[in-house]
Amino acid sequence: MNKKISAFCIGCALVFCVFIIAASLFYLSPIGILIAALGFALCFFVTFFIKKYLKPFKYFTVCLFLFRLILCIIFIFWLTPDSPQDFSRMLKAGLDIASGSREYLQEGYESNYFYRFPYQTGFSAYQGIVLFLTGKSVVCLKLLNAVYMSVTAVLVYLISKKFASEKAAMTAGILYAVYPAPLLLAGVLTNQHLSVMLMFSSVYILVKKEPDCKSVILAFILLALSNAMWPVGIIATIACTLYLLFNKKFLKAVLLPAGYFLTGALLSLIIVITGLNPEGLSNNRSKWPFVVGFSQSGSWNSEDYESLMFLPEDEVDDKMGETVLSRIKQMGPLGLLKLFYKKSAVIWCYPEDTAWGFSAKSGQNWLYIRNGIAAFDKGIYLYAFVLAVLGLISKIKKESDASILPTLIFCGYFAVYLVIEVQSRYKYTAIVAVFCMAALGIDFLRRKDNGTFNKRLAEK
Repeated sequence: MNKKISAFCIGCALVFCVFIIAASLFYLSPIGILIAALGFALCFFVTFFIKKYLKPFKYFTVCLFLFRLILCIIFIFWLTPDSPQDFSRMLKAGLDIASGSREYLQEGYESNYFYRFPYQTGFSAYQGIVLFLTGKSVVCLKLLNAVYMSVTAVLVYLISKKFASEKAAMTAGILYAVYPAPLLLAGVLTNQHLSVMLMFSSVYILVKKEPDCKSVILAFILLALSNAMWPVGIIATIACTLYLLFNKKFLKAVLLPAGYFLTGALLSLIIVITGLNPEGLSNNRSKWPFVVGFSQSGSWNSEDYESLMFLPEDEVDDKMGETVLSRIKQMGPLGLLKLFYKKSAVIWCYPEDTAWGFSAKSGQNWLYIRNGIAAFDKGIYLYAFVLAVLGLISKIKKESDASILPTLIFCGYFAVYLVIEVQSRYKYTAIVAVFCMAALGIDFLRRKDNGTFNKRLAEK
């Protein structure tokens, strides 16, 4: 039974990956295709070089961490990006918290942002602690981003090593380290960097060895903390629970989600008790992502925001629910399919949105650089997906192993973002899982090469 379910999950992942590869090619200009091909070729060269010349060594983890850290720091000080919109609000709140003020909770402050979206208080509280300890140094927040991103690159290697060869895991880690999209966000005070590191730390804990109670407890604590930073932890929690079920760890499969929700409730209570937000980490606009997700664009738009966000509290939830149902009925099955395609293209297939990273840079020359990096990024991106496809094909008829967990996380993210708001940067978490899956494809290529080589020897 587990083998059939595993094959179904892998089959879904294959369909999603093939769609992303095929559709992405339609959104590149002729020059973009050439630059993307250069990125793809460079990745192939890196794979060949590691396979041929680089031997596993003791301090690879440290070297990978430092390599990624240096790249992140270069991008932070090269681009010096702003942190606009929600990130600006959370930073202001963090500065208030560091000063002992609760001005961000005052009536009318930033349109009552922290009342409507209390769950954003978690990341503001984290920033407030760091700012308090560092004399309100925003640079320290950005440098911590670089540390979290570097740990994530190491986690790609460590997780991949649990179901792929050492060299394949090394290659996956290096490829992720040079993948430009997250690097463009290194200097942006987004809540994604810390959240992603915590989430995949929990994944590594579960695949590192046979899951026991201690590892499950640590995993659900990390998942809850991850969710307190960026509220998408439920997707990874469901994936981890299914992974435990696949491994017939039934009691632990109950313990993990139960502990996750209890820890989340405790963190919310701490936010209330400390006076950071009387609403805790709740969401007073829980239907808003679906309102936006089922709009014509599938992304944030001022029309919905102005007409629905500021309705009276006793009306807003029902009105948002009615809007979602009305839009679904109006579109019908064919309209929904068209919307799903459009949203999938936005988050998975368009060239990377470089506006966040280059928010402080303007002019024609910077535009050329932005477009060039976006196209080069797409080459590395597509290379990872091609490897993931090859790896998934090699696993579809085999018993599930640790590789099923990143596969489940990827499938979960793809499915969820069919129905909620999409932005290009929202794929950040799922891409970490894709690079882990890519390690399987690297092993697939190595086996093919070895088979051809052995066949030639036999012929001689």
